[in-house]
Order: sequence, then structure tokens, then C-alpha cells
Amino acid sequence: MAFTPGQTLIRGELAIYLVDSNTNPTNPYEITYAIYYVQDYGLPAETEILIGSATRTPVNPTVGEFYASLMVPPSATIGYYRIRWHFREDSGAAITTVVQEWQVASASTLTAATYSTAEQDMILKLRRLIRDQHPDRHYHFRPPEHEGRLNQYNQVFGRIWDDDELLEYLERSLDTWNAAPPETEDLSTIDTLVGSKPVWRTAILWGAITHAAMALAFNWVADEFSIISSTLVRVYFPNGGGFLDLTIADLYEICNGKVAGAAEYITEAFKSGKLTVDSVDVSTGKVIRMPVKAVLRHNTAHKELIRVDLVDGRTVTTTEDHSLFQQIGGKLWPMATGNLAPDETIVVVKEGKIVDGKIKDLTLLPPDQYTYDLSVPGPENFVLANGILAHNSYSIGGISLDLERSSKYESLKQNAEQQFDKATEHKARTTKIMRGLQQPRYGISVRSSFGPSLSRGIVSPRSFMVLPWLFVCGTMLLSLLEPSSTMFV
Repeated sequence: MAFTPGQTLIRGELAIYLVDSNTNPTNPYEITYAIYYVQDYGLPAETEILIGSATRTPVNPTVGEFYASLMVPPSATIGYYRIRWHFREDSGAAITTVVQEWQVASASTLTAATYSTAEQDMILKLRRLIRDQHPDRHYHFRPPEHEGRLNQYNQVFGRIWDDDELLEYLERSLDTWNAAPPETEDLSTIDTLVGSKPVWRTAILWGAITHAAMALAFNWVADEFSIISSTLVRVYFPNGGGFLDLTIADLYEICNGKVAGAAEYITEAFKSGKLTVDSVDVSTGKVIRMPVKAVLRHNTAHKELIRVDLVDGRTVTTTEDHSLFQQIGGKLWPMATGNLAPDETIVVVKEGKIVDGKIKDLTLLPPDQYTYDLSVPGPENFVLANGILAHNSYSIGGISLDLERSSKYESLKQNAEQQFDKATEHKARTTKIMRGLQQPRYGISVRSSFGPSLSRGIVSPRSFMVLPWLFVCGTMLLSLLEPSSTMFV
């Protein structure tokens, strides 16, 4: 979010939405906010400077909705700012702090980000159609698994896609639409489309959804997170066959049929769905056995690793965005390894029960070309051989997903593509039919739905009047030439 000096902020801009555990809007016992300027943003020397009161009162237009009603001073420093919301659910609860980042930018900088009325309308329609309400838009009175933390405070985001992203998807969709026959170069912008052919807006929206869903599909690749190859995983065999501790790299090779011989019985157990690992029901905290759905290898050469060392000597090394678990409020919540800190705790399974393992140190390490992960249905977590509880693989925007969930987003893309393809077919048919119906009264032959005739018609009024005379003259001539039986009498 970016604002200009002198701009008055309105409802929905610097806002927070509070809901209870049942996702019902709710007002907290108390809520205030503070504004900070971030000096040396992103640098090691970064500091925050409080602007005005530390306990500003927000506007509360509806239950659960709060926003900062303020004016950016005309003399405000160009740069990065943060708003920190402080609230407590009830009188006995601890104060919770969440953070939003925003900018003050010059008017010239923001000129390129302004949109026409038609573009704004289409962006809004697309956002509504794809239900773009990022889970972090509403703060739950519990630590959501998809929240990042900024300087040890939760950070809240408003949406999955920015306006400029959605506009780009709309423009890509329009390009594809114009490229489909018949060409429609006169509708080369969103403004001309909305002004000249508003009935085609829905088709463009469907096309834009395919690009938005494709962007998420690319995120699945970019956001894959996992653990290093030497990590030991304890797998259990069916019918009381005991267990075996294997490195996750070896387990990947075996389960994907790349190792023959003595390991084949592990492969068969995996294929039959009878190879299991310990998992934890996050709602009850009970340790259960779940089948290994997949063992995955990811190319993570672009991701730094973090080694987590516990006080009791346990250790695990993961990509920075891989999630481990914390106990908060009596429940288990995934937390990205990169957001953990020394002296915090993570969940460890010991003698069949979950306990807290205190973090001694976190060490940043260079990337590995390949890292590995398990996919487990249900609880979407698995216990390493050393007892540390780790999360499943895939994520979108920080939201942890298993393979089954991710396939639903792929289905969304496919459904949108089908709708766009159908609309493109209708476009071609409608254009041909409309051209066929646009007939002059004289001089041109009747056009069919296959398109217009380009030459003078053969059934014009003149030619139409000549045809009967030709028919009469031809009949008379034939009657004269036809032999008569009376001539031979």
C-alpha cells in the first residue's frame, strides 16, 4: 500500500478485520494502533521511529472492522512505514500486536499506478469472482498458520493479488481474446472493451482467472519447502513388521522404485499404502500412524537452509520456509523455520506424547541443490526419527497445502479455461451471424452465417425480374421445336 503526502486515508486502506474462532466478526475488549517510520528500511541498522501517539483510536464502522483514519502530513518523509495494531480479546487476555507495512511515495511515483474507471471496475469484478479474501485479511484470535512474523510480531496482509497483477491478467486475457478469430483489434484495451463490448467482460474475466490460477501454480514450484537429504525418518511396516530409520533421500529413492534388491519390500509396502509414519492429530495432540502418500524431491538451490538446534541435542535442517510446530493456546500451529527464534519452543514427540523442545540456536546455511519431503494425508505432518514434528510439503502464499488441496487450484484453472474457450467459440459464431444479418436492401446477394459475399448479387431486383421472361421464352421455344404427331397424318 502506498499513499501520497497530504492524502487522507479512508475506510478499507489501513484496516484490520477481527474474527473469532468460528470466523464470525467480533470486536475486541480494547484496540489501539501506532504509526512508525522505518529508518534504513531493510538494512541491518533498521530502526523504527514512533510518529505521534502510541495509542491512537481506530474507527469501528462495523463489528470486527477497524481502520486508521488519518491524513498523511504534506511534509511526511518519503519512505516505508508500519502500523502496529494492539488489541486484546477480553479483559484477561494478553495484548496482541500485528503489523502492516505501507509507504509514503511522491505523486509522480504513483502516477503509473492509477487506473481508469473501466480498469478499476474490471479489477473489482475479478477480485470478487475469485473470492480474493486472503486468509490474513481477517485476524483470527489464534495464531493462524499462514501468518509471517516481522520483528517478532505477526504481520497481516490484505489480499493475494495486487491491483497491478490483476490488471496484467486481464490484459493477457484480452490479448488472447483478440487473437482468436475473428480479430478484434479495435478492442485492444480494457477501456475500449468495456465501452464498446460490455457483454464480453465476463469472457475476459474467465480468461484472467486462468492466468491468476497459473500464477499460483508457479508458486507451488517456488514455495516447495523441505528438509535436507541426511534427515532420518522412521517408517513402520505392516503386520507388526517393525520399523526402520532411513535418510529421507534413501526413502525417496526406494519409494520411487530407483533401488532394487533388498529394498523392494519397502517399495511394495509404499505402493500398497501400508508404509506408515508417526503423525500428530493437531486438534487432540494424539500421536497416530498415517500412510506415506508420497516422498518428494525438490530443487531448492535458490533457498537458504536453517539448522535448528535444541537444548536437548536434537537438530533438524530445513529450507527457511519449511514449517515446524509450536504449541500455542493448547493447540499445535505450524511456524516457518525462518520465523523461529532462540529460546522459543517447537513440538517434539517423546515416548508417544508431545512435549516442548527449547531452541538453543538457529544457524543459517547455504542452499542444497536438492531437499526432500513427505506427503502425509490428514494431519499433514510427520515425526522425524529424532522426534521433531515437521509439516507436509506444498504451500501457496505461506499457506501450507497437501497435494490434494493443490490439485483443487489446478482444477480452478482448468474450469476457467473451459469457460473461456466456450466464450471464444460463441464469439466466433456471434460475429459471423451478426455479419450475415447485416444485409443491404439491394445489390448484394443474401449473406450466410459463413460470412459476407464480396461480389454483386445474382438475385438483385434486376436479375430477379429477368428470370421469369427467360423461363417463358425458353418454354415457348421448346414447344415450337417439339415434334407433333399430327404432322404425319
